[in-house]
Amino acid sequence: MAYREDDPFYLSDLISELDEKIPFDLMGIMRAMKYPLAVLCIETSGEESLYAGHVKNVSHKALEIENFDERQVTLPLGGADFLVLRRDQAPASLKAITTGAYEEGMQFDSGEINCYLLARMTKLASPGTSSKVVA
Repeated sequence: MAYREDDPFYLSDLISELDEKIPFDLMGIMRAMKYPLAVLCIETSGEESLYAGHVKNVSHKALEIENFDERQVTLPLGGADFLVLRRDQAPASLKAITTGAYEEGMQFDSGEINCYLLARMTKLASPGTSSKVVA
């Protein structure tokens, strides 16, 4: 889409497209790097579920998490609204099952389910190198 001086919505449309793309790109990075994560999901009934593992697959329709025993859970993402989640904003039950290294996160609400995700997005250091935080 080319910039048009007479289109007052061009920049806001561009920003909206980026805002919609960023959560999926971030989950793609989590998948590629196999960063450990923990997720708290609250269904509309109020029932809570906790999951731990890594992103196995992600699309605009679903997030598939594989735990460390290779069991999987699929969470709906279709039409979800995404917000940045800092560790200090996370629910207590999610913080209770993670260490302080689980700093990066997001909250998403698909209408069916409201989820809080925290990930440990640090790259393990090789001998003789320092750890880096990957943003």
